[in-house]
Amino acid sequence: MNEDYLNFKKLLEYFVAHLEWCVTRDENNRGYNTYISPYILTNQFKYSGQGHKGDSIQNQINEFDDYSEGLIYININAQNYFAVNNYLNWEGTGVNVVANWNNNQIVDLALHEFIFWTTPNSRKNLNVTSTIDALGLFTDTLSDNLIKFFNNFNIALFNHRNSVSNFIRMTRLSSYLNLIEKSLNIVLSGAPGTGKTYLAKELAIEIAKNNDSQISFVQFHPSYDYTDFVEGLRPFKEQGNEVGFRLKNGIFKEFCKNALIAFKEDAAKPETEKRKFVFIIDEINRGELSKIFGELFYSIDPGYRGEKGKVKTQYHNINEPADFVDSETESFYIPENVYIIGTMNDIDRSVESIDFAMRRRFAWLEVKPDDRTSMWDGQIDAFKDAATIKMNAINELIKTDSSLGEHYQIGPAYFLKLKEYEGNFQQLWDNHISILLKEYLRGLPDAATTFNNLENAYNGINQNNGQ
Repeated sequence: MNEDYLNFKKLLEYFVAHLEWCVTRDENNRGYNTYISPYILTNQFKYSGQGHKGDSIQNQINEFDDYSEGLIYININAQNYFAVNNYLNWEGTGVNVVANWNNNQIVDLALHEFIFWTTPNSRKNLNVTSTIDALGLFTDTLSDNLIKFFNNFNIALFNHRNSVSNFIRMTRLSSYLNLIEKSLNIVLSGAPGTGKTYLAKELAIEIAKNNDSQISFVQFHPSYDYTDFVEGLRPFKEQGNEVGFRLKNGIFKEFCKNALIAFKEDAAKPETEKRKFVFIIDEINRGELSKIFGELFYSIDPGYRGEKGKVKTQYHNINEPADFVDSETESFYIPENVYIIGTMNDIDRSVESIDFAMRRRFAWLEVKPDDRTSMWDGQIDAFKDAATIKMNAINELIKTDSSLGEHYQIGPAYFLKLKEYEGNFQQLWDNHISILLKEYLRGLPDAATTFNNLENAYNGINQNNGQ
């Protein structure tokens, strides 16, 4: 890190010397002999340019432009050397060092951030400023103020990256969020490994504003039924160890009960402050939906949210007042602040297709492998390019194979295993992808030939010439 500080000191000195020379052409300026003269004497000095775009002006700082957190670029605008669009910036970011002038001399340096993800774009002063003297520029000392200035530059970089990451994430989620706000119920369908469950949780966190108490999760399976989901009689031990039965609310009924309490409490609040509740049903197609939902087929319709969709449940007559979703009307309905997100694999052969009555009550969104490669970011960065090539190669074959089709594509989640395999694609193939493909192809004609073609595609072997 000490080397970073020393290089940063030289970089700031060069930046000041460059701008002041461009304005005054005074050879007596500070830093002229050290930084500017060598280029002037050899007729190689570049007055302006954008280092981040590869302009040769960057060569004039290449001895001190490389840092632990990445490159710093220089950008000089010849039309106005006094403007804030003369700056140093971290590679690929809008985090800048800019100069403040008094007449023809720079008096201090400041940190700014260019906000490109708002409309219109804006520039933010980060309120980090230090004078040339306080920074110890053009002296033999490494000042505490310079170290602090550089550390703040690093912090600004970290915060900027988080802001950009959140912007990209929200851009990616916006189409899903818009759909669920309008539809209230959605199902995310797609091939295995496309990250549908993870996406459902991301959406839930965003809708519920990161409040876990407003999110519930359940995974359907063939044994799941109405008594688990809505209500049912459950055994319990009475005094004397005798076994009795009592009515117990299921997970969805209890969830709706809590959501309704919040809905009533929030009635007078502005819309932006009202709490929203999200119920996630993973593998929604693996349960027998008519058995699980029962009379809620009516209430779950988005057009019947709220009290107008109230129904009497199967055990209505033995419900205590505290058991009802709405004790005032002694009924069950799904509050207007409830959103339901389901996930399903289209190719799951263990279950029948979803009932058309249920399909009508949900909006359906296919999640494709290409839509979800962002899950690799920060996980397998070193292997992303090769993973993209291999995933696309086998998926192109799968999509065009008459026995398979696009619903059988390989999702990007499988490639996350490369992290634990340290980039060993062969292990990924042997332990995961090949096994899945063999299951896809089991019992199909020409299965062996198709499998070999897929393996060759994964390994980058051209089917026509074997290269």
